[in-house]
Amino acid sequence: MQCGRCGWFGYEEITTALPEGTVLGGRYIVGQAIYYDGSYHGYYGYDAEGNKRVLIKELFPGGGNCRRQGKNVICDGDLKRTFIGLVQDFHTEVKIMSELNAPSAVSPLEGTFDENGTSYSVVNFPETAMLLSEMMGKRGGHLESGETVFLMEGIIKALAVIHDRGYIHGNIKPENIIIDGKNVIL
Repeated sequence: MQCGRCGWFGYEEITTALPEGTVLGGRYIVGQAIYYDGSYHGYYGYDAEGNKRVLIKELFPGGGNCRRQGKNVICDGDLKRTFIGLVQDFHTEVKIMSELNAPSAVSPLEGTFDENGTSYSVVNFPETAMLLSEMMGKRGGHLESGETVFLMEGIIKALAVIHDRGYIHGNIKPENIIIDGKNVIL
């Protein structure tokens, strides 16, 4: 798929994702789905009120026990009973990350809200930023050795901020690493 805004050729269609153009929270416009990892969908997005790019994360537990009915997330079986706990865990994770207050190491939170039977978080994604997965996609999956060192130094710096506050980041992957100028942001 090609993004009409930036021209980037990216990910294959994720069948459980919200359709592009869906409005969330009355202000966030869902763009292309970036990933689905079995627990969350990640989307490029646009904040119509703030007139800026964002990244949107949607809680969508997998295992075949959740499905989409329109925009709503519907869970069945055991997952339906534990979904409330998953939502609480999601809110706790978002709260912890937003309290770290380290914008050059951790994505600044724009908002979090519940809608469509699930939860969403939104983080700032400056025009100059790029996801590591996007960078790697444009380069055929390869990075130069100097770029790799730069990335590892940035990841270690961001993890130090998180670990110094007593937390462990358990979801480091190219889709969650933002590169913005000289900063690597988790």
